[in-house]
Amino acid sequence: MSSMSVIGGAVLAILIAGYIGRQYGLPPPPPKIAGVDLGTTFSSIGIYHAVSGDTVILPDDVGKRSVPSVVAFLLIKSGIPSLSNWMMVAMHFLKFHWIAVLSRKLYPQEVGSIIVSYLRHAAEKQLKTPLNQLY
Repeated sequence: MSSMSVIGGAVLAILIAGYIGRQYGLPPPPPKIAGVDLGTTFSSIGIYHAVSGDTVILPDDVGKRSVPSVVAFLLIKSGIPSLSNWMMVAMHFLKFHWIAVLSRKLYPQEVGSIIVSYLRHAAEKQLKTPLNQLY
């Protein structure tokens, strides 16, 4: 019975310490969980704070919290971009398995990975820490 009271006392001490920490404005531990919303029109990345239960949507380099789910490719000849060489691929227009871009097939998974990579780098820059896993 005494081991149960020791465990119960330890749990109670941890709960009281957490309560006091939140009351006096101590910062929560660094975020542990990052989540990506890869939408058909807009995409975003958020951080879940495990202690407080808050979720924060992180902005990109421009300051927008949601970015269009669009990837643009620019072909440059002689270092001069031409408007006729622009090709935009939107996620919600990908109704087929591939679209020919740059003389090769571009699959929807590749477009999604480009968008997720952009969001990941924006979050790493904002948080100043690397993200090891995205869910």
